[in-house]
Amino acid sequence: MRKVISQLKDHYVVAGMGQVGSIVVSELADAGVPFVVIDSCETCREAADDAGWPFIHGDATDERVLVEAGVERARGLVAALDTDSDNLFVSLSARALNPTVRIVARSTSVASEGKILRSGADRVITPNLIGGRRMAAMLLKPAVADYLDVVTQSEGIEFRIDAITLGAGSELVEETIRSSGLYDRTGVFVLAVRRPGEPMRTNPTVDDTLRAGDELVVLGTEEQCTSLEALA
Repeated sequence: MRKVISQLKDHYVVAGMGQVGSIVVSELADAGVPFVVIDSCETCREAADDAGWPFIHGDATDERVLVEAGVERARGLVAALDTDSDNLFVSLSARALNPTVRIVARSTSVASEGKILRSGADRVITPNLIGGRRMAAMLLKPAVADYLDVVTQSEGIEFRIDAITLGAGSELVEETIRSSGLYDRTGVFVLAVRRPGEPMRTNPTVDDTLRAGDELVVLGTEEQCTSLEALA
């Protein structure tokens, strides 16, 4: 297991395999991306062994354990431990070890979000807050909530929301959304464009010009998104 983990690069580290972390790990496994899990729970180790997931039995707040998980080579890290203080410490340690790693941390209260962000996390998720908003949306706008569930969570659904970045050599660069013929060529709908250093532009117009490095948030089938990836 140590040999496997030592060879990982551009992988994801999941600190904590509790109720939230186990879902994150399952999603990463389904996506087929490399990852390693850290937890001190014996039951979690058994579950990871049964699933064939790379696992480190240890305390994620210990920098030596983060190093063993290859956080210095990692693309992203999820801090999903039980307490906000532990997630803050993991975020702080991971940021010191890898200034470029993307960190998403869990918090149990809105009051802790700012502290965890200042410790080095890129995003902080409060499950209780998100759950409450989703429940309200189910009451107030059920059709919208159901649609989002269909395109983001349903298994076997034809459509999905994806994010695809334009490379410098892409033939789409310096074209407008209209002139590029994205819809005619691939069938995807462009929902938003994120340009480095700028706020995300939602509902872009057909006359918006595409630049190298733009991240396109699109809606389409797997085949359509693959077609766009080839052009990008």
